[in-house]
Amino acid sequence: MAVHERAARAAHEVTVAAPAEAVHRLLADLDNWPWIFQPFVHVELLGTDGDFERIGMWTTTGDEVVHWVALRRVDDAGLRIDFRPESPAAPLETMRRTWVVEPLSERKCTVRLLHHYTLTGDDPAAREATARVIDTVAEGETAAVRAAAEMSSDAAELLLTVTDAVDIAAPEEAVYRTLYDVRAWPGILSHVARATPLQDADGLQLVEIDTVETSGGLLAMRTARVGRPPHTLAYKQLVLPPVGRSHHVRWHLAPAPGGTRVTSEQTVVIDREGIEGMLGRGKSTADATAFVRRELSAKARLLLDGVKEHLETR
Repeated sequence: MAVHERAARAAHEVTVAAPAEAVHRLLADLDNWPWIFQPFVHVELLGTDGDFERIGMWTTTGDEVVHWVALRRVDDAGLRIDFRPESPAAPLETMRRTWVVEPLSERKCTVRLLHHYTLTGDDPAAREATARVIDTVAEGETAAVRAAAEMSSDAAELLLTVTDAVDIAAPEEAVYRTLYDVRAWPGILSHVARATPLQDADGLQLVEIDTVETSGGLLAMRTARVGRPPHTLAYKQLVLPPVGRSHHVRWHLAPAPGGTRVTSEQTVVIDREGIEGMLGRGKSTADATAFVRRELSAKARLLLDGVKEHLETR
């Protein structure tokens, strides 16, 4: 595996029961990353640097949300995507990651994730620890791509987006501040009993929130949030019910007549194995889809309508 003491390469691959072009498109679309890869909260195109795109990436690491910038080049003809971090974290001196998709048949392909990297020193322990981390992450990511691609190919009904929009008679800056400042939510939103930021700096938040359900009980949530003022907030639910495999949300703010329009886009991956456990014996995917749409739309409107009432009547 080692090229010399400071440089190494690693390759991980999986066979995917989906067309190669579809898998490449899935990976090339940055909007898919938060629901494909568990740690990702938000991904955003920031600009360009020569032949590369500058991509902002926000992920959870342990008990915090972190941010870094990667340079990306997409080769659609070659079904290849190259990444490298703009500022590699120590002990890495350089790092290049490459996704390569190779067709095996019309409905099957091989997905390879390649790593080429160098370290800043010759410490064997650091080299071994780095290799272990890369192996662990790569195995998780290739498995996630296989699961996402095969679901998209054969069970697309398990992926759904729930969209709601509310117009608020207030400036974008005021709307953004209210949506971002979770500390103030218990005082302005009647259904929020507690909101405790465990991390809150530079647009990065990890928050515990307790909401009052219609049954009178409390629902405890743990949420990773990213603020991109004044137009975007993104968050990911870290604690999911049995029926959910992933729940990612983006709030988009845009000018509207007399104020601001907030559009909530919630992307959900349904866990088929959890449907009967949560909804009851004999319940189908269609039942779960209807339930999720109804519940998430109601919760989004409850929050956004509460913000609207607060800003318009204060």
